[in-house]
Amino acid sequence: MTTTLAGIMNATPRLLSQTAAAAAAAPGSPSPSLPLLTLQNAFGGPTMAVLQCTSHKYLTGVFTCWSKNNETNLPYARIPCPAAVLDEGTCQKGGDVVVPLFK
Repeated sequence: MTTTLAGIMNATPRLLSQTAAAAAAAPGSPSPSLPLLTLQNAFGGPTMAVLQCTSHKYLTGVFTCWSKNNETNLPYARIPCPAAVLDEGTCQKGGDVVVPLFK
């Protein structure tokens, strides 16, 4: 599967807005949480995104890996992340990830 930068830019806001909408439906409730695998799959799968968390459960960042266009040196297409990058993931394996909402 090749994912373009445009595809990611279109899909990510949709994912985040769906998460925010679910949380907004229950005002005063804590930030929503999702199983780690569900969140990884939303970004293309466990090898396509590296999730970083504080305390192993609060999402703070997402890394993705890209090939580059040799003519422009700009990101070109998503690629599976190498093992060294995957090792940077700090969310608890098999656990839930809390997605903070900013108001």
